[in-house]
Amino acid sequence: ALGLVLGIMSHTTSSRGKRDSSPSPGAILGASGCARATGREARPDTKIILSEPKNAALITSGQKQERKTVLGKFGAPAKGHPAWTPHPIQGWTPNFIPKITEDGMDMNLADEIILVDGNTAMQTSTDLARFARKRHRALQFWP
Repeated sequence: ALGLVLGIMSHTTSSRGKRDSSPSPGAILGASGCARATGREARPDTKIILSEPKNAALITSGQKQERKTVLGKFGAPAKGHPAWTPHPIQGWTPNFIPKITEDGMDMNLADEIILVDGNTAMQTSTDLARFARKRHRALQFWP
């Protein structure tokens, strides 16, 4: 599942003119464990947005993931999800719904689910890589 979490947040300035170290309300974009792991405990005002491929829309398909017990613990996928089809981004949406994702969905943690086509996903990942590279260079203090 998507291991990338993008926090769209900015630091704010307090009424005393000092920089506040806590991020302002923002959004968490991701999938799988991202929504479950971030939750709303620390920042109840955070918006959680999940994404999944249009042609492998498992969560929005409405079909439950079959599960089985492995090594005495229930939750492993019993087989691949019937709504899964190949898509161009490796690591984004395997052929099953992870248990942690299902638990998060059962807790109604997601505010929104966005379906993304493969071309848009590939272009966005390229743009993010370019942005990260520029940002990394700007933060370097040595040649």
